[in-house]
Amino acid sequence: MKTLVLVALLCGTLAPRQVRTQGCTAADAHATVGRSVLDASEARFNADAIRKLRSTVPALAAQSTRVMTMLQTMFPAPAGAEIKIYHTVNTPRSLAGTSLVRTEVAAYLFSYYCVPIAGYDKAIAGRVILGEESDGDIHVFFNSLGPLANDLRQVRDLRTARRDVIYFAAKQRDVLGGVPVYRAALVPTLDDAAIVLTLNDRSPWIPLSRAAFLEARIFTQQAQLDSLRARIAAVPALLDTLRSKGAVVSARMDTLFGTSQSGRNQLAVLERALASLRAARDAMSADDRASQAVVADPYAPPSTLFVSEDGGGTPLVVIDRSFYRPGTAPDAVHLITVSWKWTPDDKAVTAVIRQFREQLDVQALRRMLTP
Repeated sequence: MKTLVLVALLCGTLAPRQVRTQGCTAADAHATVGRSVLDASEARFNADAIRKLRSTVPALAAQSTRVMTMLQTMFPAPAGAEIKIYHTVNTPRSLAGTSLVRTEVAAYLFSYYCVPIAGYDKAIAGRVILGEESDGDIHVFFNSLGPLANDLRQVRDLRTARRDVIYFAAKQRDVLGGVPVYRAALVPTLDDAAIVLTLNDRSPWIPLSRAAFLEARIFTQQAQLDSLRARIAAVPALLDTLRSKGAVVSARMDTLFGTSQSGRNQLAVLERALASLRAARDAMSADDRASQAVVADPYAPPSTLFVSEDGGGTPLVVIDRSFYRPGTAPDAVHLITVSWKWTPDDKAVTAVIRQFREQLDVQALRRMLTP
Protein backbone atom coordinates (compact mmCIF):
# COMPACT_ATOMS: atom_id res chain seq x y z
CA MET A 1 0.00 0.00 0.00
CA LYS A 2 1.37 3.34 -0.98
CA THR A 3 2.14 5.98 1.60
CA LEU A 4 -1.10 7.55 2.78
CA VAL A 5 0.20 10.90 3.90
CA LEU A 6 -1.13 13.89 1.97
CA VAL A 7 1.29 16.68 1.22
CA ALA A 8 0.10 20.16 0.33
CA LEU A 9 2.36 21.05 -2.56
CA LEU A 10 3.09 24.67 -3.38
CA CYS A 11 1.58 26.60 -6.27
CA GLY A 12 1.81 24.85 -9.64
CA THR A 13 2.64 21.43 -8.22
CA LEU A 14 0.48 18.36 -7.93
CA ALA A 15 -2.17 18.51 -5.23
CA PRO A 16 -4.10 15.36 -4.27
CA ARG A 17 -7.70 15.49 -5.46
CA GLN A 18 -10.34 13.87 -3.29
CA VAL A 19 -13.13 12.89 -5.62
CA ARG A 20 -15.52 10.87 -3.43
CA THR A 21 -16.64 11.04 0.15
CA GLN A 22 -18.02 7.48 0.26
CA GLY A 23 -16.47 4.13 -0.58
CA CYS A 24 -14.53 3.92 -3.83
CA THR A 25 -13.22 1.21 -6.11
CA ALA A 26 -10.11 0.65 -8.19
CA ALA A 27 -12.24 1.45 -11.24
CA ASP A 28 -12.98 4.87 -9.75
CA ALA A 29 -9.25 5.52 -9.39
CA HIS A 30 -8.54 4.45 -12.98
CA ALA A 31 -11.36 6.69 -14.25
CA THR A 32 -10.14 9.80 -12.43
CA VAL A 33 -8.97 12.40 -14.93
CA GLY A 34 -5.54 13.72 -14.03
CA ARG A 35 -3.33 16.53 -15.27
CA SER A 36 0.02 17.09 -16.89
CA VAL A 37 1.78 20.03 -15.24
CA LEU A 38 5.10 21.83 -15.29
CA ASP A 39 6.30 21.49 -11.72
CA ALA A 40 6.97 24.89 -10.18
CA SER A 41 8.64 23.61 -7.01
CA GLU A 42 11.29 21.73 -8.99
CA ALA A 43 11.76 24.79 -11.20
CA ARG A 44 12.48 26.87 -8.09
CA PHE A 45 14.85 24.21 -6.75
CA ASN A 46 16.85 24.19 -10.02
CA ALA A 47 16.43 27.93 -10.66
CA ASP A 48 20.12 28.89 -10.39
CA ALA A 49 21.30 26.06 -12.63
CA ILE A 50 18.57 26.77 -15.19
CA ARG A 51 19.44 30.47 -15.28
CA LYS A 52 23.07 29.55 -15.87
CA LEU A 53 22.07 27.14 -18.61
CA ARG A 54 19.96 29.79 -20.35
CA SER A 55 22.73 32.37 -20.22
CA THR A 56 25.50 29.95 -21.22
CA VAL A 57 23.78 27.81 -23.87
CA PRO A 58 20.45 29.47 -24.75
CA ALA A 59 19.88 27.25 -27.79
CA LEU A 60 20.11 24.07 -25.71
CA ALA A 61 17.89 25.60 -23.01
CA ALA A 62 15.29 26.35 -25.70
CA GLN A 63 15.42 22.74 -26.91
CA SER A 64 14.75 21.55 -23.38
CA THR A 65 11.77 23.86 -23.10
CA ARG A 66 10.37 22.50 -26.37
CA VAL A 67 10.65 18.96 -25.03
CA MET A 68 8.78 19.95 -21.87
CA THR A 69 5.97 21.39 -23.98
CA MET A 70 5.97 18.28 -26.16
CA LEU A 71 5.52 16.03 -23.14
CA GLN A 72 2.80 18.20 -21.63
CA THR A 73 0.75 18.28 -24.83
CA MET A 74 1.00 14.50 -25.17
CA PHE A 75 -1.04 13.99 -22.00
CA PRO A 76 -3.68 16.74 -21.61
CA ALA A 77 -5.94 14.57 -19.44
CA PRO A 78 -4.30 11.27 -18.44
CA ALA A 79 -6.77 8.72 -17.06
CA GLY A 80 -5.96 7.57 -13.55
CA ALA A 81 -2.67 9.43 -13.34
CA GLU A 82 -1.01 12.82 -13.11
CA ILE A 83 2.27 13.83 -14.66
CA LYS A 84 4.84 16.21 -13.18
CA ILE A 85 7.32 17.61 -15.72
CA TYR A 86 10.45 19.57 -14.98
CA HIS A 87 13.84 20.53 -16.32
CA THR A 88 16.88 19.49 -14.32
CA VAL A 89 20.51 20.55 -14.66
CA ASN A 90 23.34 18.93 -12.78
CA THR A 91 25.69 21.92 -12.80
CA PRO A 92 28.97 20.22 -11.74
CA ARG A 93 28.65 17.55 -14.44
CA SER A 94 26.81 19.59 -17.05
CA LEU A 95 28.76 22.83 -17.17
CA ALA A 96 32.23 21.58 -16.29
CA GLY A 97 34.56 18.79 -17.33
CA THR A 98 33.26 18.45 -20.91
CA SER A 99 32.82 20.73 -23.87
CA LEU A 100 29.23 19.58 -24.28
CA VAL A 101 26.53 20.53 -21.78
CA ARG A 102 24.43 17.67 -20.46
CA THR A 103 20.91 18.39 -19.38
CA GLU A 104 17.67 16.51 -18.91
CA VAL A 105 13.88 16.85 -18.96
CA ALA A 106 12.00 14.53 -16.62
CA ALA A 107 8.33 13.57 -16.34
CA TYR A 108 7.26 11.58 -13.28
CA LEU A 109 4.04 9.59 -13.30
CA PHE A 110 1.79 9.37 -10.23
CA SER A 111 -1.26 7.10 -10.01
CA TYR A 112 -4.58 7.71 -8.32
CA TYR A 113 -5.67 4.93 -6.00
CA CYS A 114 -8.56 4.06 -3.74
CA VAL A 115 -8.00 4.19 0.02
CA PRO A 116 -9.86 1.40 1.85
CA ILE A 117 -12.43 2.55 4.41
CA ALA A 118 -11.40 0.15 7.17
CA GLY A 119 -8.32 1.10 9.18
CA TYR A 120 -7.64 4.52 7.69
CA ASP A 121 -8.19 8.06 8.81
CA LYS A 122 -11.66 9.41 8.03
CA ALA A 123 -10.13 12.25 6.06
CA ILE A 124 -8.95 9.84 3.34
CA ALA A 125 -10.78 6.54 3.96
CA GLY A 126 -12.94 5.54 1.03
CA ARG A 127 -11.58 8.26 -1.24
CA VAL A 128 -9.56 8.32 -4.43
CA ILE A 129 -6.32 10.20 -3.86
CA LEU A 130 -3.08 10.73 -5.70
CA GLY A 131 -0.09 8.63 -4.67
CA GLU A 132 3.03 10.38 -3.45
CA GLU A 133 5.49 7.87 -4.88
CA SER A 134 6.25 7.81 -8.59
CA ASP A 135 5.07 4.69 -10.41
CA GLY A 136 7.01 5.45 -13.57
CA ASP A 137 8.92 8.16 -15.38
CA ILE A 138 10.01 9.47 -18.76
CA HIS A 139 13.38 11.18 -19.33
CA VAL A 140 14.89 12.99 -22.29
CA PHE A 141 18.66 13.36 -21.95
CA PHE A 142 20.70 15.75 -24.08
CA ASN A 143 24.32 14.63 -24.69
CA SER A 144 24.00 11.73 -22.29
CA LEU A 145 23.17 8.04 -22.54
CA GLY A 146 21.22 8.23 -19.30
CA PRO A 147 20.39 4.79 -17.87
CA LEU A 148 22.25 3.02 -20.68
CA ALA A 149 25.50 4.32 -19.17
CA ASN A 150 24.43 3.82 -15.57
CA ASP A 151 27.03 2.62 -13.05
CA LEU A 152 25.10 -0.65 -12.72
CA ARG A 153 25.89 -1.43 -16.36
CA GLN A 154 29.64 -1.01 -15.87
CA VAL A 155 32.14 -3.84 -15.56
CA ARG A 156 33.42 -3.01 -12.10
CA ASP A 157 37.08 -2.17 -11.50
CA LEU A 158 38.15 -2.70 -15.10
CA ARG A 159 39.24 -0.04 -17.61
CA THR A 160 40.71 -0.28 -21.09
CA ALA A 161 44.28 0.73 -21.87
CA ARG A 162 42.85 4.18 -22.76
CA ARG A 163 41.10 4.19 -19.37
CA ASP A 164 37.65 3.91 -20.96
CA VAL A 165 34.83 2.54 -18.81
CA ILE A 166 33.69 -0.89 -20.00
CA TYR A 167 29.94 -1.51 -20.22
CA PHE A 168 27.70 -4.50 -20.66
CA ALA A 169 25.81 -3.75 -23.89
CA ALA A 170 22.08 -3.12 -23.44
CA LYS A 171 19.87 -5.69 -25.12
CA GLN A 172 17.53 -4.59 -27.89
CA ARG A 173 13.86 -5.29 -27.12
CA ASP A 174 12.06 -3.88 -30.20
CA VAL A 175 11.96 -0.90 -32.58
CA LEU A 176 10.23 2.48 -32.32
CA GLY A 177 10.10 4.94 -35.21
CA GLY A 178 12.81 3.00 -36.98
CA VAL A 179 15.11 3.25 -33.96
CA PRO A 180 16.23 0.29 -31.81
CA VAL A 181 14.66 0.18 -28.36
CA TYR A 182 17.01 -1.05 -25.61
CA ARG A 183 16.43 -2.35 -22.12
CA ALA A 184 18.65 -1.07 -19.30
CA ALA A 185 17.23 -3.52 -16.72
CA LEU A 186 18.41 -1.52 -13.69
CA VAL A 187 15.43 -2.01 -11.35
CA PRO A 188 14.09 -5.59 -11.07
CA THR A 189 10.56 -4.47 -10.12
CA LEU A 190 10.20 -2.06 -13.07
CA ASP A 191 10.11 -2.51 -16.81
CA ASP A 192 12.12 -0.04 -18.85
CA ALA A 193 13.10 0.98 -22.36
CA ALA A 194 15.29 3.57 -24.08
CA ILE A 195 16.18 4.85 -27.53
CA VAL A 196 19.28 6.77 -28.62
CA LEU A 197 19.20 9.32 -31.43
CA THR A 198 22.39 10.42 -33.21
CA LEU A 199 23.24 12.01 -36.53
CA ASN A 200 23.21 9.41 -39.32
CA ASP A 201 22.20 6.82 -36.70
CA ARG A 202 25.83 6.39 -35.69
CA SER A 203 26.12 4.09 -32.71
CA PRO A 204 27.39 5.74 -29.51
CA TRP A 205 29.05 2.45 -28.58
CA ILE A 206 32.18 0.78 -29.88
CA PRO A 207 32.42 -3.02 -29.53
CA LEU A 208 35.27 -4.03 -27.23
CA SER A 209 37.53 -6.70 -28.71
CA ARG A 210 38.64 -9.79 -26.85
CA ALA A 211 42.24 -8.58 -27.02
CA ALA A 212 41.32 -5.19 -25.54
CA PHE A 213 39.37 -6.83 -22.74
CA LEU A 214 42.26 -9.16 -21.89
CA GLU A 215 44.55 -6.12 -21.83
CA ALA A 216 42.15 -4.49 -19.35
CA ARG A 217 42.27 -7.62 -17.17
CA ILE A 218 46.08 -7.71 -17.45
CA PHE A 219 46.37 -4.03 -16.53
CA THR A 220 44.20 -4.50 -13.43
CA GLN A 221 45.97 -7.70 -12.39
CA GLN A 222 49.36 -6.04 -12.79
CA ALA A 223 48.25 -3.08 -10.67
CA GLN A 224 47.11 -5.43 -7.90
CA LEU A 225 50.36 -7.34 -8.08
CA ASP A 226 52.45 -4.15 -7.98
CA SER A 227 50.49 -2.89 -4.99
CA LEU A 228 51.04 -6.11 -3.04
CA ARG A 229 54.74 -6.18 -3.91
CA ALA A 230 55.14 -2.56 -2.82
CA ARG A 231 53.37 -3.27 0.45
CA ILE A 232 55.59 -6.27 1.19
CA ALA A 233 58.75 -4.40 0.16
CA ALA A 234 57.89 -1.51 2.49
CA VAL A 235 57.46 -3.71 5.57
CA PRO A 236 61.15 -3.99 6.66
CA ALA A 237 61.62 -0.21 6.64
CA LEU A 238 58.34 0.26 8.47
CA LEU A 239 59.32 -2.24 11.16
CA ASP A 240 62.74 -0.58 11.50
CA THR A 241 61.00 2.76 12.02
CA LEU A 242 58.81 1.25 14.71
CA ARG A 243 61.83 -0.27 16.47
CA SER A 244 63.69 3.04 16.36
CA LYS A 245 60.76 4.59 18.21
CA GLY A 246 60.94 1.96 20.92
CA ALA A 247 58.09 -0.22 19.70
CA VAL A 248 58.19 -3.94 20.37
CA VAL A 249 57.89 -5.69 16.99
CA SER A 250 56.41 -9.16 17.22
CA ALA A 251 56.02 -11.89 14.62
CA ARG A 252 52.31 -11.08 14.61
CA MET A 253 53.08 -7.71 13.06
CA ASP A 254 54.67 -9.42 10.07
CA THR A 255 51.36 -11.17 9.51
CA LEU A 256 49.40 -7.93 9.78
CA PHE A 257 51.67 -6.22 7.26
CA GLY A 258 51.49 -8.95 4.63
CA THR A 259 54.88 -10.63 4.91
CA SER A 260 53.46 -13.85 6.31
CA GLN A 261 53.16 -17.05 4.31
CA SER A 262 49.59 -16.12 3.41
CA GLY A 263 50.85 -12.86 1.91
CA ARG A 264 53.46 -14.71 -0.13
CA ASN A 265 50.81 -17.19 -1.24
CA GLN A 266 48.61 -14.32 -2.39
CA LEU A 267 51.53 -12.94 -4.37
CA ALA A 268 52.02 -16.29 -6.08
CA VAL A 269 48.31 -16.53 -6.94
CA LEU A 270 48.35 -13.10 -8.57
CA GLU A 271 51.52 -13.92 -10.50
CA ARG A 272 50.00 -17.16 -11.86
CA ALA A 273 46.77 -15.36 -12.82
CA LEU A 274 48.70 -12.64 -14.63
CA ALA A 275 50.80 -15.20 -16.50
CA SER A 276 47.62 -17.05 -17.50
CA LEU A 277 46.04 -13.89 -18.91
CA ARG A 278 49.17 -13.01 -20.88
CA ALA A 279 49.45 -16.52 -22.27
CA ALA A 280 45.79 -16.45 -23.37
CA ARG A 281 46.33 -13.09 -25.08
CA ASP A 282 49.47 -14.23 -26.86
CA ALA A 283 47.85 -17.50 -28.02
CA MET A 284 44.85 -15.85 -29.69
CA SER A 285 44.55 -15.84 -33.45
CA ALA A 286 44.13 -12.56 -35.30
CA ASP A 287 40.41 -13.24 -35.76
CA ASP A 288 39.93 -14.06 -32.08
CA ARG A 289 41.78 -10.93 -31.02
CA ALA A 290 39.52 -8.74 -33.18
CA SER A 291 36.18 -10.40 -32.33
CA GLN A 292 33.91 -8.71 -29.80
CA ALA A 293 34.28 -9.79 -26.19
CA VAL A 294 31.14 -11.57 -24.94
CA VAL A 295 31.27 -12.64 -21.31
CA ALA A 296 29.05 -14.05 -18.59
CA ASP A 297 31.59 -13.54 -15.80
CA PRO A 298 34.11 -10.79 -16.66
CA TYR A 299 36.46 -12.06 -13.95
CA ALA A 300 36.46 -15.73 -15.02
CA PRO A 301 39.79 -17.44 -15.87
CA PRO A 302 40.81 -17.20 -19.54
CA SER A 303 39.74 -20.76 -20.31
CA THR A 304 36.07 -19.95 -19.59
CA LEU A 305 36.08 -16.17 -20.04
CA PHE A 306 34.61 -15.78 -23.51
CA VAL A 307 31.22 -17.34 -24.22
CA SER A 308 28.39 -16.87 -26.71
CA GLU A 309 25.24 -14.84 -26.14
CA ASP A 310 23.26 -18.07 -26.40
CA GLY A 311 25.50 -19.37 -23.62
CA GLY A 312 24.47 -16.54 -21.31
CA GLY A 313 27.07 -13.97 -22.31
CA THR A 314 26.66 -10.23 -22.83
CA PRO A 315 28.70 -8.26 -25.38
CA LEU A 316 31.05 -5.61 -23.98
CA VAL A 317 31.31 -2.06 -25.33
CA VAL A 318 32.84 1.34 -24.61
CA ILE A 319 31.35 4.75 -25.34
CA ASP A 320 32.59 6.44 -28.50
CA ARG A 321 34.63 9.37 -27.22
CA SER A 322 34.13 11.37 -30.40
CA PHE A 323 30.65 12.34 -29.20
CA TYR A 324 32.39 14.40 -26.49
CA ARG A 325 35.39 15.62 -28.44
CA PRO A 326 37.17 18.77 -27.19
CA GLY A 327 36.41 22.00 -28.96
CA THR A 328 32.80 21.14 -29.67
CA ALA A 329 30.36 24.01 -29.21
CA PRO A 330 28.92 23.62 -25.70
CA ASP A 331 25.31 23.97 -26.88
CA ALA A 332 25.69 21.31 -29.59
CA VAL A 333 23.47 18.24 -29.30
CA HIS A 334 25.29 15.13 -30.50
CA LEU A 335 23.00 12.55 -28.99
CA ILE A 336 19.58 12.38 -27.36
CA THR A 337 18.51 9.49 -25.17
CA VAL A 338 14.84 8.99 -24.38
CA SER A 339 14.12 6.52 -21.58
CA TRP A 340 10.99 5.41 -19.82
CA LYS A 341 10.21 2.96 -17.05
CA TRP A 342 7.01 1.88 -15.39
CA THR A 343 5.39 -0.47 -12.90
CA PRO A 344 3.95 -3.24 -15.10
CA ASP A 345 0.96 -3.96 -12.86
CA ASP A 346 -0.07 -0.29 -12.64
CA LYS A 347 -2.89 0.02 -15.18
CA ALA A 348 -2.93 3.82 -15.39
CA VAL A 349 0.83 4.28 -15.71
CA THR A 350 1.09 1.46 -18.26
CA ALA A 351 -1.57 3.24 -20.33
CA VAL A 352 0.38 6.50 -20.15
CA ILE A 353 3.55 4.74 -21.32
CA ARG A 354 1.65 3.10 -24.18
CA GLN A 355 0.30 6.50 -25.21
CA PHE A 356 3.78 7.97 -24.98
CA ARG A 357 5.20 5.36 -27.34
CA GLU A 358 2.38 5.93 -29.80
CA GLN A 359 2.73 9.72 -29.82
CA LEU A 360 6.49 10.21 -29.46
CA ASP A 361 7.66 12.28 -32.41
CA VAL A 362 11.06 10.75 -33.06
CA GLN A 363 11.65 12.94 -36.09
CA ALA A 364 11.03 16.13 -34.08
CA LEU A 365 13.71 15.02 -31.65
CA ARG A 366 16.06 14.15 -34.51
CA ARG A 367 15.78 17.73 -35.75
CA MET A 368 17.24 18.89 -32.43
CA LEU A 369 20.55 17.18 -33.20
CA THR A 370 23.37 19.47 -34.30
CA PRO A 371 24.63 18.80 -37.86
